[in-house]
Amino acid sequence: EGMPGRLYSTMDNPNNYAEYLIMLLPICIAYFLNVKNDFKKLLLLGIIGLGILVLVLTLSRASYIAFAVGIAFFVLLVNRRLIPFFLVIGVAMIPLLPDFVISRIMSVGKDSSSKYRFLIWEGVLNMVKDFFFRGIGMGPETFKRIYATYANNDARNAMHSHNLMLNVLVEMGIGGFISFILFLLSSLKTNFIAYLDSKSSYFKIFISGFIASIIGIMLFSSVEYVWYYPRVQLTFWLVIGLSMSVVNISRSETE
Repeated sequence: EGMPGRLYSTMDNPNNYAEYLIMLLPICIAYFLNVKNDFKKLLLLGIIGLGILVLVLTLSRASYIAFAVGIAFFVLLVNRRLIPFFLVIGVAMIPLLPDFVISRIMSVGKDSSSKYRFLIWEGVLNMVKDFFFRGIGMGPETFKRIYATYANNDARNAMHSHNLMLNVLVEMGIGGFISFILFLLSSLKTNFIAYLDSKSSYFKIFISGFIASIIGIMLFSSVEYVWYYPRVQLTFWLVIGLSMSVVNISRSETE
C-alpha cells in the first residue's frame, strides 16, 4: 500500500533491471575513477548517479543489499580507509530515503513475494531429493512441468526456483552444481590474485569493479534466478569474460 510504480525500462521486470544495474554500476564506478578528463568524469558521475537513483526506484529489496555489499568490497579493495566514511554517509542518508523505500525494505520476509519464495524453495528441495545426481535437464518448460508434481499447493506455477544455485542443482544435478561452484570460485580467485599481483592502480581499480560486480550479482542470486532472462544471463557472462580479459592484460603489463 502506498507504493508507486516500479521502474523496469526495457527489461520486462524491475528485478531484471536491478540485476543488470548491479552488474554494470561497479564497473562504471571503476571507469569513473580511472578517467582523467574532467568533462568525462562529470558526465560519468551523472550517469552513475542516475543509475543508482534508478536502482532505488526498481524497489528491488535484494538489489539494495547486493549493491551495498558489492560496493563495500569495492571500497575495501580500492581504499579501505574510506570504509568508515562510507558507513557514516550511508547511515546519514537513511532519513533522506522516501517513505515508500523504507516501507519496501521493512517488508522483507513479511509480504506475499517473500513468502512465495519460501514455498517455491520447499518444492524445489523436494525435487532435489529425487534428482540429486542426474538433475531434471535444462529449461523453464522442463522445470515447470516437473515442479508442479512436487510443489506446495499455494505455489504451483513457478517457472524457476528463484535461486541460481538451487536452479543449477535441480537442472544439472550435483555434478553440474559442483562444476559451477568451482568455476565461480576459480574466477574470483583469479581476479583476487591478479589484483594482488598488479603494480598498476589502474588495473587494481578495474579488477575491484569486476569483483564487486560478481559478488553483488551472486548475492542477489540467492533470492532470484538471474539466468531466467537471456539479456541478464548474457550480461552475467559478459562480465565474467571481460574480467578475465582485464586480468590477462594486467598480467601482461606486470610481466
